[in-house]
Amino acid sequence: MIKRHAELRRTCETYWNEVCVTSVKPQKMEKYALNHSVN
Repeated sequence: MIKRHAELRRTCETYWNEVCVTSVKPQKMEKYALNHSVN
């Protein structure tokens, strides 16, 4: 289950990196980072 979570997180990070490069608002990225840095 931990491995699956790691894979999911890696996919999510890759997705957000791609979106951030294209068109996501910095404020949204900061909010996402804050929400996930706790974990």
